[in-house]
Amino acid sequence: MVDLISLLDSMKENNYIFFNVFGLLLTISSIITLYVTSRGYPESTFAVQLEYFSIVMFVLSVLAIPFLIKISNVKFTLQDLFWTVFIFLIFVNFILFGGIKEHRYTIFLLLSLLYICFRVICSHNKIGKNIIIMCLLVCGISQSILGFLQLFDIYPSYLSRFKVTGSFFNPGPFSALIAMSLVLAVSLLLKYDYKSNKYLKSLSFWITAICALFCSLLIPVTMSRSAWISIFAVLLIVFLRETKFIQSLKEYLAQNLLKYTLLVTLTIIIISSLGLGMYLFKKDSADGRILIWKNSISLIKENPLLGVGIGLFGGAYGDKQAEYFEKGKNSQIDVKVAGVPQYAFNDYLQLASEAGIPALLFFLFFISFAIKDLYKTKSELLYPFLALLTFSLTSYPINVLPLSIIFIILSSSVNCSCIIVNNKKLNRIVFFILLAIGIYVSGNQLFNKRGIYSAFNEWKDIQRLYNTQHFNDICDNYASLFDNLNNQERFLFEYGRVLNQTKNYQESNKVLYMGTKISSDPMFYNVIGNNYKLMGLNREAENAYMRAYYVVPNRLYPLYLITKLYYETNQIDKFINYAELVLNFNPKVNSNAIIDMKEEIRGLLNTLSQTK
Repeated sequence: MVDLISLLDSMKENNYIFFNVFGLLLTISSIITLYVTSRGYPESTFAVQLEYFSIVMFVLSVLAIPFLIKISNVKFTLQDLFWTVFIFLIFVNFILFGGIKEHRYTIFLLLSLLYICFRVICSHNKIGKNIIIMCLLVCGISQSILGFLQLFDIYPSYLSRFKVTGSFFNPGPFSALIAMSLVLAVSLLLKYDYKSNKYLKSLSFWITAICALFCSLLIPVTMSRSAWISIFAVLLIVFLRETKFIQSLKEYLAQNLLKYTLLVTLTIIIISSLGLGMYLFKKDSADGRILIWKNSISLIKENPLLGVGIGLFGGAYGDKQAEYFEKGKNSQIDVKVAGVPQYAFNDYLQLASEAGIPALLFFLFFISFAIKDLYKTKSELLYPFLALLTFSLTSYPINVLPLSIIFIILSSSVNCSCIIVNNKKLNRIVFFILLAIGIYVSGNQLFNKRGIYSAFNEWKDIQRLYNTQHFNDICDNYASLFDNLNNQERFLFEYGRVLNQTKNYQESNKVLYMGTKISSDPMFYNVIGNNYKLMGLNREAENAYMRAYYVVPNRLYPLYLITKLYYETNQIDKFINYAELVLNFNPKVNSNAIIDMKEEIRGLLNTLSQTK
């Protein structure tokens, strides 16, 4: 007991125990964001996660101040510089485009605060690595268990359209986390000495093995090609780096050119076959992402320096897709797979679209230095980091708050070797200024914007009246929620429709046009067209309906509205032409509503022919 007390006293004298406890608290409390959920809309979960994360970062960043004062070896590195410039460019973007999606900028600043806290802690000792590894393994196990419970209908998923989502609202981000945990677990299992039985007595071994088993069993269930690609690519790197396979293969093939040629050919055939198989497995989904990437690249070409604004991708993409189809250079495949994406399904393209190419370049510089240092220090955290970055090529994990938190934790878990400022006092001043800014941002979010989650709950309550079309009873309720929820596209559409149904047509269009800034959903333009039509502005109504049609040309409803407009305004020739388009329209998915629309237009044609 005396030896234990003296040991603790010694640890306190060296600040060792304080840094370990703070690092453990910082890591666990941040990752717990993953489990902070709210049933209803994905946006309400995002709101409660943001509120929780703001509380965590405010409290822990205040606690980090004395650590920053005591630390003598924290250094401002090139990686820190790249992140600082990146965040500065995001701030410039906020000055130019901010407003509707202000919370997206807040997230970047909160993530910066998390990065600073980890840099302060990790500059003192190497506490972060093992804590982060254990947290990711435990997350992989717990999320896998939740996934199995959802698979067997023991616990409901967080979105009815998908059977397995973990604690997410979509199997995509869920499979990203499972992929990260799996590659980490496999890389750790390769390091154990299996010649002796000592590993069987290790708790960490069993946690790692269980994580690898559970994640490998669940990954096929997610049906996520992005996860499969990232796992295959990273496990190949793990296998080549952690084993002596390359050296043995070189020795085996060195004296036999024919075997070398056959091996290379066979490898190319296998990889090509797997790639083709994954493409054909969900061909329409793959073609849809290719269309999104083409239009995203067009957005970047038109807005190379500053982008279209953080959080405004949806609206800008809708305009670009409408322009693409209006030009008529598209194929039938493009028409078939066109949709209303909220994300670019490539985090790098989306970042360039929203913030510009310079912001993307500094972000990539930051990533490259993180990879270099993780590789140089032989950290196992390199593999989940690479899995996340690979997954980001075909999905949107960094746009999901819990996964973006893990991204920051992984990228700040090692010290960059490229030191810019080596002056101790100056380094402290730099980090203290950055920390102070972060405390202000998190405090502002915490104390001034906490009504958002309660607004979601109130909105959920009044939706029962919305769904039963009691529009007059809830118009004032929607108006009272507008300030807190005016960045939610679903809310803006509902409020715009409520105003439409209560004959406030001009106010309705103001709200709906706000929705078109953040969403590519053509339904906004359909209701806008209806408002113009009811105000007697037929040309404006026609333009709105046409915009709705060109945004997603595989939907019949805008054509139906245009055709009725031409009939009611006695534009007979146009009516006949568009009536033929409606009747010959081949919908993406047939339904009773489509049959009814066609029957109505057919009836109008018959009525017209009888009057002639």
